[in-house]
Amino acid sequence: MVVNYQLFTRLKTIILTSFFSILLVQVVVYFSPENQGWWNSPYFSWGNMLQFVFIDQILIECFSVFITFICLRQYAQFFKLENVVLSRVGIIKYELTFLPVALLAFFIFNPITQTLRFLYDYIPELIWEDYWKGYFYSTKLYLTYLPIVFLQVYAVLNINLFKNYAIHLKINHSTEDEIQFIKVNTPHGHKLVDQKEIIYVQKIDRKYHIVTVKDSYTTNLTISQLEKLLSQSAFIRVNRSTLIKINKIDFYAYWKNDKYNVRLESGEEFTMSRQRLNKIKHRLVIK
Repeated sequence: MVVNYQLFTRLKTIILTSFFSILLVQVVVYFSPENQGWWNSPYFSWGNMLQFVFIDQILIECFSVFITFICLRQYAQFFKLENVVLSRVGIIKYELTFLPVALLAFFIFNPITQTLRFLYDYIPELIWEDYWKGYFYSTKLYLTYLPIVFLQVYAVLNINLFKNYAIHLKINHSTEDEIQFIKVNTPHGHKLVDQKEIIYVQKIDRKYHIVTVKDSYTTNLTISQLEKLLSQSAFIRVNRSTLIKINKIDFYAYWKNDKYNVRLESGEEFTMSRQRLNKIKHRLVIK
């Protein structure tokens, strides 16, 4: 199964992850037996508690989650973790691969998150001695964060797996006649594009672009997922990042280093290896 990590880039995911994980921790803390007497303390007020939970905790911890998700995406990209074997062992191996991120993310986000918290707590009177003792790296602080980071990392990893599995099922259990439209993103929301209008699909940087006769859109589907969704008789994959419609090819010609240049009628040009060209010829029975 192909895995897409775009879920980790969304602000909504970052905020919700921070909100639910911190809220769960605070519920455990405030309702623990040793802290229940604090509710009747003269120092308790709902205003102070809400300010502490939503600003000192959730808002500031959004930075921790954001940095952790960057680490997850970079880690997945570096080790090319784009495929998951759909078996119990395969999924366990996949999730264990991210264990280093869960264990080490603290050392990356701590200086930023804890400095923000220190400034919020102490401005205008900054007591730097307290910063080094309670806000900088320490074993106690690391162990405090560890279960929270594990909860965040593996909760979102599994949600992302379920989301990609749903897409995988849709792709593999749909017929070509059923999949006439592809969902794309627009500035105003989502839109369905008839695949008959699509000229080519290309990955540029980390975004997936669908180019039609009239416009260009982005999509949350990967190239591999689109390759399965789009008509196998109408589209071919010319390289790792590009799918093109066969009847929109103007010409292809040898370029250099065993590479071929493919030009579309609309003027766009792409490179293709001889090996991939031979596979395409074999599939289309071209002599």
